[in-house]
Amino acid sequence: MIQEGGVKIEKDSKKLVNQIVNNPFIDEGYLQPIVSLNRFVVDGKSANEMFSPKKIAMDYNEITRNESQDIQGSLVAFAKDIIKDTVIRDLAEKYADSLKKIFQAWLFPTQQVIDENNHLCKKHFDYLKSINRVYVVGGLLSSNFTDILNKHFSDFSKEILFIKSSEDFSTKGLSKVCKGETLIFDFGQTSIKRRYIDNNLDMILDKLEARYLYDGLNDDEAASKLDGYIKSIILDSLSLVDFTGKEILIAISNYVNNGYIRKSIYGYGRLGFFNNCYEESLNRYFKKHEQLDITVKLYHDTSAMAFNFLEEPACVVVSLGTAFGVGFNQGIKI
Repeated sequence: MIQEGGVKIEKDSKKLVNQIVNNPFIDEGYLQPIVSLNRFVVDGKSANEMFSPKKIAMDYNEITRNESQDIQGSLVAFAKDIIKDTVIRDLAEKYADSLKKIFQAWLFPTQQVIDENNHLCKKHFDYLKSINRVYVVGGLLSSNFTDILNKHFSDFSKEILFIKSSEDFSTKGLSKVCKGETLIFDFGQTSIKRRYIDNNLDMILDKLEARYLYDGLNDDEAASKLDGYIKSIILDSLSLVDFTGKEILIAISNYVNNGYIRKSIYGYGRLGFFNNCYEESLNRYFKKHEQLDITVKLYHDTSAMAFNFLEEPACVVVSLGTAFGVGFNQGIKI
């Protein structure tokens, strides 16, 4: 074994050994929902009321009188217009200020902030204050917007590093811990990213549309359709790359605890209505119904992003996706 960044890593299996500082947001190697930055309150507003790609897109559409419902398309246009339209640049500056205000409250809380977030304890705030480096990732971080964010955070008391064009960061993180030929997926709220690893080959496959996350279906029907869609994507991807490996790694936009997905009426939380371990369910399905000798492993998506920094001292990763995501580079089971 080797000691790197306060974490023991076994080179053969790349399995994380939980011999690190105590992180109150992690329980037995799994990130807990209490870490959510979306519910973090600053001056009476939740963080996702202050900053989100959807809000930026909606404000951009209102300014430009764009009636498109394509959020991703609006964000691409927003990024391009920052350098040629002063009104759009002012909009970018406004959201950079909002993000800085959120981070300032989260990492350096005043007593008012502590009182507003009474779901967190002293140990949570103390741990966040002990972190000296924050990586911010996500497809929102175009070159133009990242330049503005860097300017706004230049005097921040902790090191905030914005990683440009990092929308494939979950699959990249899982590629750091895979062994041999592996198919990797990131099931996000908007799109599904895919990656194929085989020895020295690292291939990013075409993105696919996320479906059955937000609609009027009842819980059981929604869970069934979403489950079927996930299985079909995996099977199609296996065929696409002529897969002969043994391992499939999946990052998913939900909290994962020992293969169980946290239940919710929306998003991938719908898979929690199966009332069993979804990871085991997938493994049984592929072995019994598809006669495939493969093993599927599930990961919380932002925790997978943090695997990019396993060799560094304790840090936190914040993703700017459909919602905020938070992950830590130490303490998560691999």
